[in-house]
Amino acid sequence: MNRRSCLGAALAAFTLSACDTLPKGGDSLMTRLAEQLGVTPQQAGAGAGSLLALAREKLPPADFSKVAASIPGTGRYIDLAKTALGQDLLINSPAAVQSAFWKLGMNPTLIDKFKPILLDTAGTIGGEPVKQLLTKAWA
Repeated sequence: MNRRSCLGAALAAFTLSACDTLPKGGDSLMTRLAEQLGVTPQQAGAGAGSLLALAREKLPPADFSKVAASIPGTGRYIDLAKTALGQDLLINSPAAVQSAFWKLGMNPTLIDKFKPILLDTAGTIGGEPVKQLLTKAWA
């Protein structure tokens, strides 16, 4: 089986398994990411989860709890990333996020398009301080 076939099979398996974990009735952040960036809802959720997992690794727990409170479903997004990328998910660097995006079937150039949407969402509830925490974590 060639590389493209393997990737297609992996994405199909991910899509089917991730559908079970999607919220009923939709998810506005995943929908927004998917529609604006041309990715599937599953890719949107797992991509957001990858960036949020990096923030969880980089920020002190008290700061990450502010982020999690500002982005409804943070735990669900990280779980989607774990489902897609493996339960031993450790995203502790920007390079690890790039690798995650490749594994999700997305070009890592999309990371810079995910970030402002996540920052906007976080800022709606948590304001500028939470946006600064995320920006710091992703640097």
